[in-house]
Amino acid sequence: MTMTATRTHEACDAAPKDDEARRFTAMVTDAFREYAGLLERQGANPFRARAYRGAADVLPLLEANVLDLGRHGCVDELLALPSIGTAIAQAIIELAQTGRWFNLELVRDRSAPISLFQSLPGVGPELAKRIVDTLAVQTLEDLEIAVHSERIFAVPGIGPRRAAALRAELAEKLKRIPGKSVPEDRQPPVSLLLAIDRDFRALARRMQLRTVRQRRFNPMGESAPRLERTVGQWRCTAMYSNSPLAHTLKRQGEWVLILYETQDHCQGYAAAVTARNGVAAGQRVIRGREQECLQWYAAKRPRSSRPSLEQRQLLFDAFRSVLEEKTGITV
Repeated sequence: MTMTATRTHEACDAAPKDDEARRFTAMVTDAFREYAGLLERQGANPFRARAYRGAADVLPLLEANVLDLGRHGCVDELLALPSIGTAIAQAIIELAQTGRWFNLELVRDRSAPISLFQSLPGVGPELAKRIVDTLAVQTLEDLEIAVHSERIFAVPGIGPRRAAALRAELAEKLKRIPGKSVPEDRQPPVSLLLAIDRDFRALARRMQLRTVRQRRFNPMGESAPRLERTVGQWRCTAMYSNSPLAHTLKRQGEWVLILYETQDHCQGYAAAVTARNGVAAGQRVIRGREQECLQWYAAKRPRSSRPSLEQRQLLFDAFRSVLEEKTGITV
């Protein structure tokens, strides 16, 4: 027998359990039970889940120092223990040597979106699992992108009605303004909103703004410009609109969303767009407050000075003289 083999054999003659070994056994037991539960919830092979649960039940009853066996990679000695198969022995060795278990982390990662999607009304465990398996989405933002495309219909059990319901629910869950709303009588003036819209677009065109990765409708992970400014009591943030409608109409680079917040933490938002028709056609307006914008534009225009009565009489006399001279008719 070689020296290496001798050392390996001696290392696998594990010492009796101590407090550290007992703590390790408790950790492995908890990990195996969690793994079995996640497998069951995900509809995996029930025999596989039962095997890990059985090992979790047996390990605390054994006299063997599983920690020492795992640290030294003693596969044969672990396989000789009751309820320990090859995959379970490898899991014990990985936990003993690294403190982590890749398979458990993988199943946790897969389970997280399934649980997350079950928070949506009408989505049960089976449908959530089908969504994850079919679309490979992990977040509500990823799911929202899929729901607004044809991809969602690849999931068995999702048709037009259910897709529409998911779109509405995701829009509500992911809406940007979660806090108290600014009362209508305390909205920021359109002059402020239009000024922020103007400055944001000018600075964005010159690429003089910091960029931030938008969470929604951004499958490529691109960054977009953002302007933050405090004016009086208003703390404002401007960015290009990233809404489903903006994407549908291809107005992402034209519509500007302005979020605002007061000093007492009331929040609201406004959308600045270019009017397409009507009296305001071609002008930037705040959606829903178009009339106020028109009034503000009218107030900004320099007023033409009306001639006095005396000036109007002089103009009339001059016009009459020219008319009489040209026509010979006395006015």
